[in-house]
Amino acid sequence: MIYNTDLSEFISGKQELNISIIQFFMMFLHRVCITEGKENMYGFLDPAYTNPVGPNSSETQAYITNTLEKEGKQIYLCPYINEHHWQLLVLSMVDKTAVWFCSLHKKIPTNFKDIIDTSWRGYNILKGRSISNNLNWIRIKCNKQPGSYECGYYIMQWMITIIRLGVKTGWKEVINLYGLCTIQTAL
Repeated sequence: MIYNTDLSEFISGKQELNISIIQFFMMFLHRVCITEGKENMYGFLDPAYTNPVGPNSSETQAYITNTLEKEGKQIYLCPYINEHHWQLLVLSMVDKTAVWFCSLHKKIPTNFKDIIDTSWRGYNILKGRSISNNLNWIRIKCNKQPGSYECGYYIMQWMITIIRLGVKTGWKEVINLYGLCTIQTAL
């Protein structure tokens, strides 16, 4: 549910965006995918279910594995919040790549990376594939946010750009060609 205070913070552009705004934006992106005929290409992982709390991350891992297996999309966009900072993980099922966007140039948190890798292995098991099919991790060096609250706006821009361009493979080439960011390092 979106409240007036949520909309006010979004419109003001001067506060960290809460999870409700990101979820609402993802619903908008889903509608964009349908309108542009890309609903079978792009899927979304709900940030409310991808942020592990405490030492038990099995529910998060199960959610991700089941979503990948049931929906069968080519790309999954996964906004992730860690210590009040939004970051974006893009899972490309086509080329077995995990692309990490962070406007503060932080590395992916180890516990989250482990959950994604475990989910990937679980997905491959469910599909009858070898679990040795590891993800290729790419960390993107994006424009660095100037303040302390812009990260949510950055991830929204990256998500809509990826969808509008129809990106699903060739991350290095697309990122360099369209000037989204530059490749920083493999993780």
